[in-house]
Amino acid sequence: MMLITRTSIISGQQRSFLMPITADQWDAYQNGELIQHALCDLTPEEREYVMTGITKEEWDARFGECDAFPGEDYELEDDTEAEVRQLSAFLPALGFK
Repeated sequence: MMLITRTSIISGQQRSFLMPITADQWDAYQNGELIQHALCDLTPEEREYVMTGITKEEWDARFGECDAFPGEDYELEDDTEAEVRQLSAFLPALGFK
């Protein structure tokens, strides 16, 4: 467990939370590993706090409650995934790589 102190980029308020992070995980994150890989045991809300100092409560107060928090994983439905693949096939013709 590590005590992580951050200052919110929204309010400027400084907060500290005890988080389930090892020294090795923290070093990996500090050395550039993607946060979702280095700190994979944290929730999306906890990862947002580490990156920006914003808590879920502060996010909800500022932007309203929503079903998705930044960094939250999504699963596409089968038909949506097929549509994405189909549309992606046209990107090179439009000049996109």
